[in-house]
This record gives sequence, C-alpha cells and structure tokens, in this order.
Amino acid sequence: MLVVRTLILAASAALLALSAEGIRVFVGGNFHTIDAQRLYRCSQPGPERLRGLIKTYGIKTVVNLRGCCDPTPWYRDEATICQEMGANLEDLAFSANRLPSSKAFKQLADVLEQAEEPLLIHCNRGIDRTGLASAVWQLLKTDATPAKAYWQLSPRFGHFRFGRTAHMDEAIDMYIEWLAVENRVHSPAQLHDYIEHHYCPGILRANLAWESDWPPHLQPNQPKLISVRATNTSLAPWTMTAGDNAGVHLAWRLIDAKAQSIGGGISGLMDRMVEPGESLRIDVPLPGLPTGGPYRLQVDLVDPQHATFLQAGGELLEGTFMVREAKP
Repeated sequence: MLVVRTLILAASAALLALSAEGIRVFVGGNFHTIDAQRLYRCSQPGPERLRGLIKTYGIKTVVNLRGCCDPTPWYRDEATICQEMGANLEDLAFSANRLPSSKAFKQLADVLEQAEEPLLIHCNRGIDRTGLASAVWQLLKTDATPAKAYWQLSPRFGHFRFGRTAHMDEAIDMYIEWLAVENRVHSPAQLHDYIEHHYCPGILRANLAWESDWPPHLQPNQPKLISVRATNTSLAPWTMTAGDNAGVHLAWRLIDAKAQSIGGGISGLMDRMVEPGESLRIDVPLPGLPTGGPYRLQVDLVDPQHATFLQAGGELLEGTFMVREAKP
C-alpha cells in the first residue's frame, strides 16, 4: 500500500507540475531566460509587459519574428515602445508552418550575429519560430552543440514535433545531416557557412522556363496548351503524384487587364520521381478567352503538404500575352 500511495503521490505531483508549466507556456507569456544578460524568449508581449521586460532585463534589441505588421495595433505599440526606451527593433518574417527561405535564414543569422545584446526574441506564442531562432542563436553565439540547441524546440517551451511546425526541427536536422555528409564538426563558423552558401529549403527550389513559344498569339475563344520546363535545383528528389493533395505539382493562375484572377488550376498530376538536376515538361491548359486584350499567366510549383516554392524564396514564372480583339 505504501508503494502504491507513493506512486500515486508522485504521479499527482508530476501532473501538477505539467499543468503549471502548461499554464506558464500558453497563458503566462512563455518567458524564459536562455542566457542571462544575453538572450531571452517569450510570446508576443503586450505594451506594459514589453516595457517591463526591456527595463528589467536591459533589453537592447527586440527580434520580432512576425514581420513588419504596420498598421496593426500590437506592432505599432511595439515599435513605439522600443523607440521610447532606446531598444532596437528587428522585424523578420518567418512562418511556423514551413522551412525558412534562404533569404530569411540569412537575415536571421545576420541579425543574431550583429544585434546588440541582450536580445528578446518573440513570435506569437513564443513556441515554434522563437524556438528555431533561439537554437540558431545558441549555435552561432555560444559553444552549444546541436543536441543542446535542439532543446529550444522541445515541450519545455510548448513545441511538439508533429504537423507543419515540425519544419522548425527539420531546419536543424538538415544542418546536422550536412555536417555528417561533409564530415565536418559544428562550430559557429560552420553554421554561418552552411546558412550563407549551402542551405536549401528542402525540395522547394526550382528553375522554371517557358518551353513553348512565348508569348502565344491567340484569337478570342482559342484554347492553348502552354508548356513549362521545370528543373529540380534542390538537393533532394521531387515526388510527383497523380493526386492533388500530396507531392509536387505546378499551380497556375490567369489574370486579366483589370488585375483580376479569372482562372487557374493544377497541372503535372503524374506519378514520377524527379531527381536533383533533372527536368520535365509540364503542360498548362490555357482556356479560350472571349475578350481581347492583355492577360498574365503566373506559374509556380507547390507542395500542398508544405508550401509554394515562392513562399520558400523562389520566383514566379510570369508572362504577358495578348488576345486579339474579335473582328466586327
């Protein structure tokens, strides 16, 4: 009986501790000291809380991972308070649901390396994006190992590796894999080199070009098949599928002279593996257009379980063409 009672008491204490920690993470601001007088992390602070944190911890730089959101009230409050209290404000646009683009990752590394400390890093809940940024800061600015930095992406801060937010973990995984493949040992200089010259946002990188003659010359109501050459410039194979809810596909959109979207769809529904450096032709079935004038066709690749390639830092393939006016 004593053993059973002890186990029950231990389980109750653990449950109470988890409940208290959950309240702290999801209700209490998720504030944590990562390195005293150097780095702190939290959820989106309200005006008075931000004033208190800057004053109490001597914050010199606030790193906002939600991007510049003017004219929303929270952003204007944050910018005003930072200016009033002499703290720098660095705005970086990150998503918790996809790998950072090469440009965004470089911007993050530059800010973390150069910003005046102490830093306060936040996103909305202070969980996923903040976890990745805190891990990168430790790897760039301290002697922390990747395994130690990984702790910033843990349930301790409210982060769990499942769903789309697992892309935050994947960003660190890819660096660890690169070290192993290149037979390198982590150091701040190695991470800087990786982000600057070797990082690729997963499979989300491509080169797109018109394969058919461009621009097409169309009569009203004349449909046309437009061909696009897609080359895999990422470091991993694309898995293309015949279904539209998984795999890599080509998304297209048609825009009229009034900048209105008048049509679009998905092409490239096929079961095929496209290796790095390999390319394939994907056809876009352009519908017949009843009205003459200029039109724009935009195409991009997309992984519906992750993001569009544009969101990962790629560029749309866009072209303008004319539909001749109908003769009276």
